[in-house]
Amino acid sequence: MIVQVSPQRDFYVIVNAEQTPMGIPPIDWWLDEYFQYIDRPYYVALLSAAQIHGASHQSVQKTQVIVDRPVKDIHVGRMTIEFFVKKDLLSAKTMEKFPAYARLLISTPEETGLDLIRYSSRIGGVARAVATIKDMLGQFSVEGLNAVLDSKIELSVIQRMGFILEWLGKREYACVLLKFIKDIYPRKRLVLLEPESDGRSMLGPARSLEVKWSVINNADLKELS
Repeated sequence: MIVQVSPQRDFYVIVNAEQTPMGIPPIDWWLDEYFQYIDRPYYVALLSAAQIHGASHQSVQKTQVIVDRPVKDIHVGRMTIEFFVKKDLLSAKTMEKFPAYARLLISTPEETGLDLIRYSSRIGGVARAVATIKDMLGQFSVEGLNAVLDSKIELSVIQRMGFILEWLGKREYACVLLKFIKDIYPRKRLVLLEPESDGRSMLGPARSLEVKWSVINNADLKELS
């Protein structure tokens, strides 16, 4: 039996008999075409992109997609697409997933890493972001990091990413970010590794200041070392 389903806004996809349990075809069959239909930029990101880049145990039930302005999450069949907003989306570095049934844009490994830090509070915390980045490090390169660095990136994200790369033993990669900070941001402020909004003191028990990055390590990363 073949049926049609509509993820959103009069856009229909065909569901064949084998896909009936999920209620919709795999996302890489139709997502790019959907965004062409609504004429909006996008890319598959965060834990969903990380899984494609080798972070296999960091699976997520939702497909996480970055867009340029707010969009309601899509729920169809047993599939959920969760959207995250990035205003400077067009400056993000993306690539096409391969192999894929159809064209599907995903963030590069390095762009995925920065996004994981940027949205860490929405994906389970900085420890999960670090664990995921650790799984992807084999896909990183100096060239890839240089390509994603841009003055539009929040300084705090670069500081946290640099600290994490050094903490994971990737000094060569960390140095790329440190040079960028020194060249573009001669002055930087203190930031927490795990962003908090409860008003507690920046420094306290189980917290340490990493002077090079101006990052206060307030996260428990021992199990990841």
